[in-house]
Amino acid sequence: MTSTALTGATYDIDGGQPGKATTWEPGRQTLETTYRFDDAGLLRRLDYPVDILGGGPAVHYPSRYREFDGIMVPTQRQVYVRRPDGTPVLDPVSVAIDVADVTFS
Repeated sequence: MTSTALTGATYDIDGGQPGKATTWEPGRQTLETTYRFDDAGLLRRLDYPVDILGGGPAVHYPSRYREFDGIMVPTQRQVYVRRPDGTPVLDPVSVAIDVADVTFS
């Protein structure tokens, strides 16, 4: 069971106050994720703590949105280690995902 609360509306990736969500799972600490959306309402950046590879702060960039069955889906995702000032460590890329096709059923 996961309980999630999201506040905020649409915000630019480089400005405004981001939307935040707090997620709680039984037996785990509370994790806070910061979501940044562009003016079209597309998710452009997520900041969150990771549980793998020793943990630590991460920044996740979904991009190259394409429409599949009327739903906008990011076809490229890159995750980097996040510095204390919020900027990403661009080398190396921690996770890179490229999506070629999406089917909803």
